[in-house]
Amino acid sequence: MSDHDNAQVACLMMNAWNTRDIERYLALLSDDCVVQSSHEAPARGRDAAGKTIQRHLGAVPDLWFDVTRVVATEDVVVVNWRALGSLRGDVGVAGVARKPERVEGCTLVGVRHGRVVRLWHYDEPLRLVTEQASRVALAGIE
Repeated sequence: MSDHDNAQVACLMMNAWNTRDIERYLALLSDDCVVQSSHEAPARGRDAAGKTIQRHLGAVPDLWFDVTRVVATEDVVVVNWRALGSLRGDVGVAGVARKPERVEGCTLVGVRHGRVVRLWHYDEPLRLVTEQASRVALAGIE
């Protein structure tokens, strides 16, 4: 497939996430895909990837990715994005008001024969935890 075709696969995947079309998202993955982020163990296979997606949407139901740049070369596509979402009330640091958080990151998408075989997600989760902990500490001072 061409670089353009591989970029299209990555964009379809991001669009399926944003529209909550999990079936379409999973249909883009190969049976033996590996999905991994910078802060959790890899999910191996389409079924495991589906469970990971459901877990993320359960924790941050309004999560939205604004794709800012897509660069494709051979069988790897880099998708830069800004995400916006609010943690569900029972997730995260206790006592922290749930307001939408913005996170920047990128996803590297490995594509083979029109299917996603590997996803690597990189974002700023530690920044969010640090900010939430700081809010808790400041709330205790006031």
